[in-house]
Amino acid sequence: MKKRPLNLTDSIISVIIVTHNDDSIVEKKVIEINKILKRLRVPYEIIVVDSNSTDKTVAVVRGTYKKYPNTRVLVLSKKYSIDVSLSAGLDNCIGDYVILFNIHTDPTSVIVKILTKLLESFETVFGTFNYSLSNTGALNKTLIGVTNKFSTHKYRDPQNFLLGLNRKAVNSITRTRRKARNIIYIHSLIGLRKYEFTYNPLRTYMKKVEKQNLFSLLVQILDTSISNSFRPIRILSLAGLTVSLTYIFYVGLMVFLVVVFGMEHLVPQGWISTSTVFSVLFFVLFSLLALISEYLIRSITETRDEPFYFISDDIDKSVIMGKKHRNIR
Repeated sequence: MKKRPLNLTDSIISVIIVTHNDDSIVEKKVIEINKILKRLRVPYEIIVVDSNSTDKTVAVVRGTYKKYPNTRVLVLSKKYSIDVSLSAGLDNCIGDYVILFNIHTDPTSVIVKILTKLLESFETVFGTFNYSLSNTGALNKTLIGVTNKFSTHKYRDPQNFLLGLNRKAVNSITRTRRKARNIIYIHSLIGLRKYEFTYNPLRTYMKKVEKQNLFSLLVQILDTSISNSFRPIRILSLAGLTVSLTYIFYVGLMVFLVVVFGMEHLVPQGWISTSTVFSVLFFVLFSLLALISEYLIRSITETRDEPFYFISDDIDKSVIMGKKHRNIR
């Protein structure tokens, strides 16, 4: 059965890739992406965000530009994280549909699949690896799964950032100016209509994929969660209050057993008075810490430069009143 062509009339496609010392593969990837996009017969751009390569990556991309003028290059002043580099691409892209593409792991065939789903009224489309690229795959997957249970937004393997966005989603992400950038985490924050699919990542350039052990993943998860979510501090505050309350009930139970049933053998002499003082003090302490944490959350929320809400749909009602009433102040 012949596939129907994508209806991308009056649309611009942007594909954002990040490079760092990739002079051996970047030209091949740019050419492959160009071939895919040319078949769509629509305006497009490939934005290469170079994270301060020390090899010939930038020169190779500039040479490719002579054959493929749709290629743009952003050279960052130093080596930044993947998320900051992707943010630079999102800030500078002009596409109605934007794809974040990893040249080390993503096959070019996913580009058409993502665009197809975006045209089906999904605002964000992201691909998930069918298998882990690290040696500690099972442990990493378990850690990420546990994190997502307690986190307010979804966390994924940092190497797995294949993401398709329409212009509404791009604008929502770029309006969120958190210093601690995590594109996938922020993507979960904005909501909108999502579609997820799985795919087989490429193994051809496995040597270029940064290996991530369990410890480095744990550090990154903690950094992302603490920077972007208030749930950890609330969980710890609640845990402290729960423990202190449990201790108060335990002391109360011992007092009841000693006073009512005369079971003095359960506790040593002086333990009840000492434990009562400690339990009350701990409860007051953890209550104050919980209150202080809420004040900190409010303060951080107020200082963040990001929108109060994200709009999913806006039905245009531009003609409401006649010309005589348009200049209302």
